[in-house]
Amino acid sequence: MDYITLKENIKKIILFHIKILKLLGDEGMYKTKIYELIDKHKIISFDVFDTLICRDVNNYKIVFEVIEKKLIKKYGDLFVGFAEKRIDAERKTRELINREVTLDEIYANLNYTNNDIIKKIEEETEIGLTSPNPVIIPIYNYCVKNNKTVVVTSDMYLSEDIIRRILTKNGFEGYTNIFVSSEFGEKKRNGKLFKRVVDELRVKPKEILHIGDNIRSDVIFANLSGIKGVQIKNKKNTKYVVDKRKTYNFINNRIQKLNDPYERIGYEIYGVLIVGFLNWCNEELERKGIKKVFFAARDSFVLKEAFEIMYPDYDSTYFKVSRRAVQVPAINFNNQRYNLFLKIASFDAISDVTSIYKRIGLEEVLSSKAEVFQSNIKSFFEQDYVIRKNEKLIFSRAEEERKAMLKYLKNINFNGSVAFIDVGWKCSTQNALSHFGNVDIWGLYLGIHPHAKEDVHGKGYLFDKEYSNYFYTVMGGMSLLEAFFTAPEKSLKKYEMNDSDDDVCFEYEIGDSIDTDSVIFKMHKGAIKFVNDYCNSLLQSIDFIDFDEAFTSLKSIIDIPTKENLDVFGAFPMENEGKISPIIPRNALKGIKEKVKGYGKSGWKIGYLKKLLKFPLPYKTLFELSYNLYKKNR
Repeated sequence: MDYITLKENIKKIILFHIKILKLLGDEGMYKTKIYELIDKHKIISFDVFDTLICRDVNNYKIVFEVIEKKLIKKYGDLFVGFAEKRIDAERKTRELINREVTLDEIYANLNYTNNDIIKKIEEETEIGLTSPNPVIIPIYNYCVKNNKTVVVTSDMYLSEDIIRRILTKNGFEGYTNIFVSSEFGEKKRNGKLFKRVVDELRVKPKEILHIGDNIRSDVIFANLSGIKGVQIKNKKNTKYVVDKRKTYNFINNRIQKLNDPYERIGYEIYGVLIVGFLNWCNEELERKGIKKVFFAARDSFVLKEAFEIMYPDYDSTYFKVSRRAVQVPAINFNNQRYNLFLKIASFDAISDVTSIYKRIGLEEVLSSKAEVFQSNIKSFFEQDYVIRKNEKLIFSRAEEERKAMLKYLKNINFNGSVAFIDVGWKCSTQNALSHFGNVDIWGLYLGIHPHAKEDVHGKGYLFDKEYSNYFYTVMGGMSLLEAFFTAPEKSLKKYEMNDSDDDVCFEYEIGDSIDTDSVIFKMHKGAIKFVNDYCNSLLQSIDFIDFDEAFTSLKSIIDIPTKENLDVFGAFPMENEGKISPIIPRNALKGIKEKVKGYGKSGWKIGYLKKLLKFPLPYKTLFELSYNLYKKNR
């Protein structure tokens, strides 16, 4: 072929492919064109990686990192740096051999005494880290159903046997031949492997259609070999996970199976956070040697379900508890009057008197609009007429609740060395529980507020008593966490003794509760689906999701709210004191005073500012400034 003819052929290929690329904007037209091309050809050839199958990691180099972690876990620090050595060995092998290389030839350049064992681990890892490409499945099935001769053509150092096992694992059957470059010593990317395909099948090149993802190997050199080559476009199925994240491929390969948009949110955003958090919790439990784990109601409802999937060997209990249920029993405990209660309870900067009465068990007292500053709480308890008048009633009720609470703690074996897992912030529930019984509590939380009591023993995952970047994100959008981490039951009010059988029963707060068919529990379903998928993958064994990976997608939504995300996430139902309302009000509040009050009450303050002002401003920074100003003036 002379230079002018080659140039003209390449021009035709590029023009043809431009037509195909124009169709990519219309998925229906693109699919129609693919099927039309299939109907015109007798033999259909498919590329393997990123065409028939997709890896569950974003970069092939991560495969070697996975292998390194597996080797270190099994054989020790001898294999630190394996990933780089494996990449370097392949580079050296390709420099030495002027054809496609094999895995055996690559391993000949690795200086380990047990290369056969390591190679076996690499092959099993390659198989395990693959998923079927959802874009190609209907196209492949169409070919098989219409009795096309289907072959597989791949540039790869893996053997034909491993490629076959990969295809079988991902459900691809019905092909007649596998043409892999390592077996033939030829490559697609220089056109020579396509010539071998034609020779082996004893057909004319024009009878073959080749489908692949690479413009050079699968289109240009296929067409230069006389074979019609067409590029398949892989679809981005995720909405909230960007392709730079480590979990992108894993999620993108699976999420199309979920049709409900809120299940998809649970899968993409909250499932990743749950896995990262619970992996960290497990590390802490192993480090502390703790076997008994208690998940605090209600915020740990879905965490408990996920934990049982991930770590079924622990003795784990769903602990029916609330701040009010464990703080009232502290009143007059060991004749300390209100001292212990005030030590373990936390109050807002300004509390209305009615809410204070309710917190100490005086629900029947008439409502009052009076307010108490945080700095005056102690003197209020000493001087308030209603509290002094009802002191005997308050103390007797506290004693009854204390008796029931201690009975419940005994029933669930809340003693000895235990872990207490909750969403977190100021850890007041753990602080209260630590004063009752013979128990050593280690708290594990998504985050611990810097204002948490100093004597609380525990750790925070995203932030740990410091004013970090993650702290300000959570404080600026805590309702996006608290709304998700809720349960189908109402908040526990108190423990009571059942007179008939001397056992404990539970009284719950009155008011509305979130429906079990709410978007919240659809998100739970999606999150648990992610947990199951992750636990059934190789990634679970190597702690693939660190805390940055776990929180980045949700952090981006909180910190940089778009209009669409404000509409979706701002509408999440949030239960507060028996009333259900969206995180951000649907309708704009009228008047400056109401808007300021709305900001103070909002659980997504960064999002509230964006919805209020609408302009492209650094809302996270504005929130930090307002928070620090409030903190300074408290």
